[in-house]
Amino acid sequence: MSYVVCPRCGLSLRVRYSNLVLEHCPRCLARRGVATPMRVIERPPEPDRDPDAPS
Repeated sequence: MSYVVCPRCGLSLRVRYSNLVLEHCPRCLARRGVATPMRVIERPPEPDRDPDAPS
């Protein structure tokens, strides 16, 4: 299963069908009016972790 990730805002979406891949980030378009290209990755994105948080 593929995922698309925005490098600017960090939005990640799971792609169920390959013909439904978004070309531009809908969040960046709505909030900033900027057409940021989405990246396609094969593994789920890693969540941001706080380095100071206990494990």
